[in-house]
Amino acid sequence: MTQPPQNQPLPHTPREKVSVPDPDAVNSEFLRVGEEILKRHIEAFKRLAQR
Repeated sequence: MTQPPQNQPLPHTPREKVSVPDPDAVNSEFLRVGEEILKRHIEAFKRLAQR
């Protein structure tokens, strides 16, 4: 019967520098996209109601 491998620490690899976007900019973009989706849904339901 073989033993499961022991948890070994991963070899160190330098982390890539990442930039974190401004939270306010991200929030406003989500809101803008959400408003566009809402507008399209409202228009689609209006078209369905006219059938």
